[in-house]
Amino acid sequence: MYAAESFDFIHVRSMLHGVKDLPSFFRNVWRLLRPGGLFLAMDGRLTTWDEERREILYKEEGRPEFSWFRKMIYHMIETIKARNPTAEVLDRITESLQGMGDDIWEKVERFDLYLPVGNFDSPIMSPGERLGGKLFTENMSRLPESIRPMLLSSGLTPEEVDRLTLELRAELKEPRIKQFSLFIYTWATKK
Repeated sequence: MYAAESFDFIHVRSMLHGVKDLPSFFRNVWRLLRPGGLFLAMDGRLTTWDEERREILYKEEGRPEFSWFRKMIYHMIETIKARNPTAEVLDRITESLQGMGDDIWEKVERFDLYLPVGNFDSPIMSPGERLGGKLFTENMSRLPESIRPMLLSSGLTPEEVDRLTLELRAELKEPRIKQFSLFIYTWATKK
């Protein structure tokens, strides 16, 4: 569709979980970039983390550390994995780009951003993370409506999705546990 070396900058955001052949996708990105061009990928890791940056595993309702946000994320990832088994590799994008060979990229780097899920404060958060968390929380309160078909296809009933939406909004206002969502930013400069 586009000639080789057509772009100085290619940015993909929250879409790599839908790409079934990441090596081919990355080779095509490289082909489209001019020398010195920049590729930037941002994707959220579909899980949550505690203040020590340990993964919080999914718990069923009624168990300690149960989270409505985590329940929504669990159903999202299960649906995504059913459609695209390669969605599991999103936390290894940096390594995938580095593995393309030494003559491909001048530099490949990664930055991890942890944003709070809900309105709470933590000594480990910077002012930027606090602001980002507030904006993220507002966005997450709207997410269940936009992914309703995905949640229904995961096996939840309409009533369960409605309850999840209400409970999630309440949890975001007054979290019972402190949890963070991880966004991985990876960038690479073409040689």
